[in-house]
Amino acid sequence: PSRIEQRLQDLNADGVTDILALSGDLQEGVKDYVDSVNIIQAAVASESNFYIGAGVNPFKYTVNDTYGQYLKMLCKINAGAEFIVTQIGWDMKKLQELLVFNQMRELNIPMVARLTLISMEDAKSFTNLSLCPGVSVSREFASLIQREMTSPETFMKMQLRRLCLQITGCMLMGYNAVQICALKSAQEMKTVMDTVAV
Repeated sequence: PSRIEQRLQDLNADGVTDILALSGDLQEGVKDYVDSVNIIQAAVASESNFYIGAGVNPFKYTVNDTYGQYLKMLCKINAGAEFIVTQIGWDMKKLQELLVFNQMRELNIPMVARLTLISMEDAKSFTNLSLCPGVSVSREFASLIQREMTSPETFMKMQLRRLCLQITGCMLMGYNAVQICALKSAQEMKTVMDTVAV
């Protein structure tokens, strides 16, 4: 906690105004761990003008896991989170489910969908049904990505198209913004922006 408080002071001194409070999963053997709710509380208590965000992973497929994520999100909002960013995922129904959950509870908090462009290197890790810790992939989606890997050029076109469709879908569903990961060049960014604008 003392390091978190110092970090918040340093960020404030550096003129940082937006923070995303994430703690990740508690790893075995790790002793220094501060939960994201506590990070948010510390940011609020710091009396800095931070615009505080928090994360949620809507890509859970059992009732307990899903509502565990939603309950934790509510705790983060109650602690002072002012916007929510989703984990990376490709299941548009789960992204919509999160918005419906918020609408039913009249939670008028800005929602940001975190999306990513899948690279050839990423696609290879899909054989383990995971992009990285916390980002799961269905067997069907992993199989589809594997089939798309036959040609690097075609693969990248497919991934850019998929990303653009996701961005458009999130906009139509009512997400306030998207955060795009893994764009590696100005040309990729231009392609995405031009395609989404059409």
